[in-house]
Formats: sequence, structure tokens, C-alpha cells
Amino acid sequence: MYGESYPQKGSIAVSENVEICGGGVGANIAVALARLNAEVKLAGAIGGDPWGDYVLKEMREEGVDLTLVQVRENELTGFMFIFVDKEGERTILGSRGANKKFQATKEVLKAVSDVSHVHVSGYSLMDPEEFPHAISLLKIARKSGVSTSVDMEGIAFQGRAKILQLKGLINYCTSNEIEARSLCREFDKKEFEDLRKRLEADVLVVKMGKRGCLVVWDDGTELIPAKKVEVEDTTGAGDAFNAGFLFGISKGLNPPEACELGNAVAGYKCEGRGARHLPKLKQLVERWPDLRPLLSE
Repeated sequence: MYGESYPQKGSIAVSENVEICGGGVGANIAVALARLNAEVKLAGAIGGDPWGDYVLKEMREEGVDLTLVQVRENELTGFMFIFVDKEGERTILGSRGANKKFQATKEVLKAVSDVSHVHVSGYSLMDPEEFPHAISLLKIARKSGVSTSVDMEGIAFQGRAKILQLKGLINYCTSNEIEARSLCREFDKKEFEDLRKRLEADVLVVKMGKRGCLVVWDDGTELIPAKKVEVEDTTGAGDAFNAGFLFGISKGLNPPEACELGNAVAGYKCEGRGARHLPKLKQLVERWPDLRPLLSE
């Protein structure tokens, strides 16, 4: 839903433009990676309802492997209400629905040990019922020598003690600026490096919107500037960044280079409406030719 500004509590606002589109952190990242020509398996849960059918059809058309998606017949598919104001900033209210019922079955755990990388959404770690399933995925991956990543979305606001239960389980940790501020006493390099070391992560990335992102790794801390774009809608920008970053890592780029690619995918997404305004590899390079050296095989 698009409008001038989000209404104050108790007031009313009318929007002349309403759209229904696919979303969800895992699905957004999966679609973004698939469009960049990566092979992707999506693990999650949907409800046994028409929206679940809609999600499956949409993802199949994107070429995403859905063999690990679980259907919960008595649950509703996750649904989000998103309001985007005139500056492109989004406000979200919704329910994760059936996703809270996802389970790390034997089939899922076997698949985890056979892939090259596992990414887990922070939202998957928020619910006490779902938490052990997400943790088991990370443990099996690390035991199998598979690299892992977690975005701190959602879980960051449950406190630093909760986050530190991920110690030793993740190679790459990403968060946005608000989440990073909630986890660190000060918004500075020393605090970020301390958090990275406490998590025993190889890389920590703090996404800062139009200012770009900070990448913290063994070689130090570096600010990677964002691409300059006309912002239409920021919905899903963080997911787009994660996809670009992970794609870069899979291509052997170093963390700053992977962040540059992440910034580009996020910038492209912000130029259009909905979480799925995502580029194919050719479109990304045509938009920013300076990326070509990073993506040459």
C-alpha cells in the first residue's frame, strides 16, 4: 500500500494504490539469488490455503527448488501489511503464520549437509518453538564444513544474550543500523569488532541504507558506499543486499567486494516497487558496468 505518510494512532489514511506481491525474507533472498543464476533451495513452511498455492506457483516460476518447503494444512500462510510513504520508506505489520511451524526434519538436515552455504533468517530464531530447529540447521552445516550466515532481523531486539547463543555457528553476520545499535553500547568500530569476535564470526556487516554498509573482518573495518539511486520503495532492500553479498562470497569475492555487490542489488531493488524488483545478472551489470570485473569468471 502506497501513500503520503503512515497514519498516526487512531487516525485514518486512504491509499489510492494497493498491490499484492510475494515477499518473505527467505523467499526474497531465494528469488534474488535465482535471478543471479545461483542454484537455490528454500526451506520454510506455508499454510494449506490459497495464499500458499500462490507462493508455490510464484517461486516455481523463479526456478527455486521447493522440495524443502513444508505445507501446514491447519495454518495460514504468513502475511504482511506494508505501507510505503512518499519517501519510499516502509512500515510493516504482519504475521509469520505457518513459518513458525517449520521443523528441521531428517530430510532438511540431510540437505543442509549437501549444499555450499546455509542462510538463516533472524526471524526463524525469535520463537522458542522454532529456535531449536534453526539452531540445528546451523550446527549440522558447520559440522559438515558448510559456511553459514544469519541476519539479525527480529532476533536482535531479544537482546545480546540471545544473539550470543549463535557463538561459533555463523561465518557471516548481517544486521541493519537499528539492530546493530540495539546490540552494541556504542555505534563504533570497536563495538562491532567486539561483537564479531564474541560470535566467532568471520565477517560482520552493518547495513546503513543510503550511506552504504560497514564491513568488519580480519583486515579491519571499511565503509562501502551505497549506489546512488532514486528511491521508489525500500521494501526488501535488506534481503536484496544479503542475496548480493552471499552471491559475491560464493564467487570468491572478498568481504568488501561482496558488500559492493550487495549494495548494487539493494540499490536496484529500491528503484522499483515491491520486494521482488530484483535484477538478473545481465541487468545488474548493464545498470552498473563497474561491477563487471567483480563478476567475470
